[in-house]
Amino acid sequence: MIKVGGKEVMAIEGDSNKVAFVMPILPEGKVTIDYSGIGINKQLDMTVGTYTPITDPGAVASTFTTELGQIATRFQAHVADPVIQLEPAFITAINQQRQLITDNFPKLSPAEQLEMAYLLKGMMLNDADFALVDHNPDNYRGIKGMIDPEDEWIRARVMFYGSITAGSASFWLATKLASYPTPTPWQWVGISACVATNLACIVIAKSEAKNIGELKALIEEVKTPPSLKFIGGKLQKLNPVGSFRNLNQADKAAFAALFEKVTKLENWYNGLVTITNKVKSIFSSASMDLPPYTNPIKAQSTVKEITLNPAKAVFRNVSDPSIKLAYTLNSAGGFDVTATREAVGLQDRPFTYDIEYTQSGIGRSKTKTVNAVFQPVQPFAVFLEDGNNQSGKPGEALAKPLQVKVIDEDGKRLAFIEVEWSVKLGGGSLSSGKSITNAQGIAQTTWTLKVGASGDQKVEAIVKKADGTPVYGAPTVFTATTGLGALLVAEGTWNLTAYQPAGSDFFQFQDRGNKACYPAGVYDKDRIVSGTYTFSGIDPFIVGTTTRSTVDEMQTYNCATGTYTKTLGSTTVSHGWKIDAQTGKLVFTYQGKEVGWFDATVYENRITFSGRATDVKEGEATSSFYFEIKKK
Repeated sequence: MIKVGGKEVMAIEGDSNKVAFVMPILPEGKVTIDYSGIGINKQLDMTVGTYTPITDPGAVASTFTTELGQIATRFQAHVADPVIQLEPAFITAINQQRQLITDNFPKLSPAEQLEMAYLLKGMMLNDADFALVDHNPDNYRGIKGMIDPEDEWIRARVMFYGSITAGSASFWLATKLASYPTPTPWQWVGISACVATNLACIVIAKSEAKNIGELKALIEEVKTPPSLKFIGGKLQKLNPVGSFRNLNQADKAAFAALFEKVTKLENWYNGLVTITNKVKSIFSSASMDLPPYTNPIKAQSTVKEITLNPAKAVFRNVSDPSIKLAYTLNSAGGFDVTATREAVGLQDRPFTYDIEYTQSGIGRSKTKTVNAVFQPVQPFAVFLEDGNNQSGKPGEALAKPLQVKVIDEDGKRLAFIEVEWSVKLGGGSLSSGKSITNAQGIAQTTWTLKVGASGDQKVEAIVKKADGTPVYGAPTVFTATTGLGALLVAEGTWNLTAYQPAGSDFFQFQDRGNKACYPAGVYDKDRIVSGTYTFSGIDPFIVGTTTRSTVDEMQTYNCATGTYTKTLGSTTVSHGWKIDAQTGKLVFTYQGKEVGWFDATVYENRITFSGRATDVKEGEATSSFYFEIKKK
């Protein structure tokens, strides 16, 4: 036995963390709880507070019987309840015990009334604690507004355990009092008070035990459609359901503690019936017999489909690692699910995933493998993003990569879309013939212009749907030029390797026909030995400056010796220049007037120019003109 303050007490086990003590009156102050009597070498201190003295025992008895009457009235409302189905005999028995207390309490001596008042105060009930749950008779879900059957089942279990704990102390006392061969009037009043208290508690316990046995709270199977389709990136609302069943007798091993409490309820109930019948026989009271005990847990279960509580479900084990499922709980009690795939491909892709539903409160978990199909969002259109209309050097990559943007029909940028690139005009090469859009829907490639090409060069980008047809905007065309002006300025100074005005090759001697022994300085023949062209300008499409510098060899005929005298000199000529935006020609200007027009052919390390030029000294007549420059 456990002792408190040196006196033996009755300890009554409640649920896993509660114990009720039936204790005698102890003196105020600190006392010791001694557990050695039950094999636990442990002592705890407890302080007994100041007792509130009872000055009006009759008022305490009146309050006690009033609470019993209110509880009986509260129970009466559930007699016709199709789920609770409260037996009227319990209400009749409570009222019977209440009347016995009312009739016999005044017959006790003042000292006995005071002692009984302390007992009644210790067992005082509050009718608000005896409200029966208003169930939903369709699915036995319990409290209105509660959406999860497991939560309601756990609530019922807590109430069931609590009712057993609350009634055990008064039942123990009633059993002790009824065990006397000839109970005194005081003892009979005490028995009636204990029986009434027990009846109220047992109604709650039986009702909650019935809930425990009938609530479809145990998940049996997660149920989903045979196959689900997820469109990439699109929100999908899912409301999976589950098959839930109630307890049955085969669950005894899995719920051993609960079944032990149910057995305790049966013993308690049958013992209470015995005491109630004894009270009836002593007081010759006419009342309904309490119904026989019925086990609240049936031999077999029934099943009902109920929407899963999304807070207890998780998505796991997606079979395709490239597919990601993201989900959140929505206000409708389901899931908002979005599927994305981080890989290239526009064809439907089957996959599976698991929905795992866990009832941690009752130790159950069920998993369902779901068959699904991932349907990629199809590209709708492709647009040029950047890199068009560039100019650059032959054989070198353009300054900017070619970029396109791919969107779906809602205008959302798409990742992992394949873009095919191809050179359609002018040659050149690409860093990749295929590229994939990034998270911003952008795909790109690098374009190197062809050596030796002139004029426009073109590249196409094409995006196709799953059926192979091009999307809107495909093919997207990029245009670039060899960038003659930029090339001339970038290289700066070029070697002059050919110079042929009017068809004459000035790198060969030009015979001036002056063999008449002219004075010094009059040359009979000359040629260009070497030369350079220098191009400068901030923007090659705006007028810049070009300078031609040559080293010249001049020869004068010596009449006396019949030989030529060689002299080296230099010539520097400057012009304005520009690249005509319409024709792409190199144009020379002099004093604001155009004086030369040349088509250019760009090779790997040289450029040739052919066209016509005006000799400003001779008027406006033009003649053919050809020259060549080469990288230094």
